[in-house]
Amino acid sequence: MKGNSIMKKAKKIVTMILVITMLAGLAACSSKTESKTENPETEKMSDTMKKIKKSGKIVVGTEASFPPLEFHKEIDGKDTITGFDIFVAEEIAKDLGVELEIKDMSFDGLLAALVAGNVDFVAAGMAATEERRQSVDFSIRYYDTLQTILARDDNKDEFPADSDMKGKLIGVQKGSTQSEIMSRMYPKAKTVEIAKNADIILQLQSGKIDGALLDDPIAQLYAIANPGLTATELTFKNDPEYDVGSSIAVSKEAPDVLESIDKTLQRIMDDGTYDKLLEKADSMLDADMIDMLVDE
Repeated sequence: MKGNSIMKKAKKIVTMILVITMLAGLAACSSKTESKTENPETEKMSDTMKKIKKSGKIVVGTEASFPPLEFHKEIDGKDTITGFDIFVAEEIAKDLGVELEIKDMSFDGLLAALVAGNVDFVAAGMAATEERRQSVDFSIRYYDTLQTILARDDNKDEFPADSDMKGKLIGVQKGSTQSEIMSRMYPKAKTVEIAKNADIILQLQSGKIDGALLDDPIAQLYAIANPGLTATELTFKNDPEYDVGSSIAVSKEAPDVLESIDKTLQRIMDDGTYDKLLEKADSMLDADMIDMLVDE
């Protein structure tokens, strides 16, 4: 009888252990299920969007020597990166409910920084060429401009509107669409790639190059800022292949970030914000801005 009593107690203990183990397993499964369904929206987010939401900021990469889109200006005694692209980036950040961080870098390093995840998007007057689309995605087009040849006063007559620029040394920003335009539209000229617009101007002034191909707004500004330079008659719109204006670049791994940016761009174009931001950027190109261009 005593042996039977011990056996019964042992069975009860084993049963209790099994029940406890099963309950613990069910609780764990329930916890896992809850964590999976806790925030279905988060589960759908790209890693880039998750990072943006978690950090409370979105990082834009730009090259701030391209007024009126992006440029340095002293505001309240502090060197500040501003311009139309920056205002647009601020609208993008606002719609996402986060802060904006700006990273200024070399134009030809922007897409590499985007692919590496060092910036979340690129706003730098960048054209969405097929070559660039191989590595990143682009937003809808949001800015169009003309192209202009900037020359010295002493050789401006060498660039009539119908010039083929045969034998001319033409400076373009390294990694820019202008380089592709030159090779396609002006194969008789020699293209010289230079990292920064300010350095292009220096080489033009010193006679190392004959002209510079720039977006018309910046060509006009440099002409005003630098006595002896002229925006020539050779002003044109890109040919169909490169008539793509400016778009915002986004990682191919972040379709939700691209979708959000497109929504913001469409919103500001529809509600009149776009024109106000462009006017604001243009109004900042005052005497101080001209002085800054001269000093570069």
